[in-house]
Amino acid sequence: MILMYWREYRTQFHIAQTYGLSEAAVSRTIRAVEDALTQCQWQVQVVVVDAAECPVERPQKSKRTAIAAKRSVIPKKPRC
Repeated sequence: MILMYWREYRTQFHIAQTYGLSEAAVSRTIRAVEDALTQCQWQVQVVVVDAAECPVERPQKSKRTAIAAKRSVIPKKPRC
């Protein structure tokens, strides 16, 4: 459950739905594990950073999707 929260960036709500727990129970569990880990007196020799990038799909621009009006179609302002 903790790894799902840290690694997959799942919300506590979705983790609770997966395990059939309440959102508060998931929050308490995560808090307890994080507190236990911060109280440990470990000698850290290596730090691992997760810097993976995920590609984001963006819509491709094309002439068909863009609405272009010709200047001759745009009405002109009347002159006073």
